[in-house]
Amino acid sequence: MSGAGRPLQRFYEMLGAAFVALAVITQFIVSVPAFEEKGMSFAGSMVNVLSFFTILTNIAVVLFYLASLLNWKSSILRSPKWQAAMALYIAIVACVYIAVLQDIWEPQGIFKLLDISLHYISPALFILYWLIFVPKGATAYLDSFTWLAPGLAYVVYAVSRGALTGLYPYPFLDAGTLGYLIVLRNVVFLLAFFFALGLVVVTVDHLLARLKTRTREL
Repeated sequence: MSGAGRPLQRFYEMLGAAFVALAVITQFIVSVPAFEEKGMSFAGSMVNVLSFFTILTNIAVVLFYLASLLNWKSSILRSPKWQAAMALYIAIVACVYIAVLQDIWEPQGIFKLLDISLHYISPALFILYWLIFVPKGATAYLDSFTWLAPGLAYVVYAVSRGALTGLYPYPFLDAGTLGYLIVLRNVVFLLAFFFALGLVVVTVDHLLARLKTRTREL
């Protein structure tokens, strides 16, 4: 990013971090009491909110914004390769919600607003941030395999926790209702989509890097 463009990037990072942080904090403020009303303890309610991939990914988005905004040196959060991965993860949040989850519940009031903020606006903001501000050309197609690790780790955690508590964050991971064979099938499909979308991210990264190189040569 040129010196002239850096102030705009910093403003975008401040706006993005503030918006997503406010949405996540508000989600905790409204969700924890809702879970407590169902008989959960405060600690259990906090863990339950943190068990959603949407929440974890949006927290990570805030950290990525802050790493650049505050110039955290030697941080993986400033690596163009992992910023591309973050764009992939938050895109997964939006895609899975739109394709699988949005039709199975009808949030109202503040929950509806948070639903839109965390599943639509936050992904759009970070993907646009990655497209405009993050240096391109640092990714390789093999990174699509590496990027699967956090998603796979999350699935193992969610299913293991569900087996112990009976609480599954998403219906397609609910082994208690669906059985482990169907959950395994769902996970395979999800990881395949994860991998394919990762290939798309790398392809876009390479195309934008080439476009920038050609523009400089003109």
